[in-house]
Amino acid sequence: MYGDAIISPFGTGLVYAAGTPRDILTFTKNGYFPKAFRSVTRGTPSAAIIVSFVVGIAFLLPFPSWQKLVGVLFSATILTYMMGPVSAAVLRRTAGHMTRRYKLAGLAWWGPIGFVVGS
Repeated sequence: MYGDAIISPFGTGLVYAAGTPRDILTFTKNGYFPKAFRSVTRGTPSAAIIVSFVVGIAFLLPFPSWQKLVGVLFSATILTYMMGPVSAAVLRRTAGHMTRRYKLAGLAWWGPIGFVVGS
């Protein structure tokens, strides 16, 4: 149990530490962020890594304990689970003509059930 308490957050942090700077770089290329974040050093978005680190520290500092942080992250995860059924229903109505690999049968039933369970 203690091993998982160390390894699991480390893996999550590693994924976000590698993915968030790439997201910032992509947002910059699409014109959502200032061009200052476009700098890449040896294939690494250096300015985006610094911004990601500073924002991450700013979000971690207010938490007095690891348990409080885990509680907030768990709530945020459940919130994202609640957005999935709503997004799927909206996309089914607004972009129903698009082809997709998988189409959930009974979304009119499963969507509200998923939203209520997440709530």
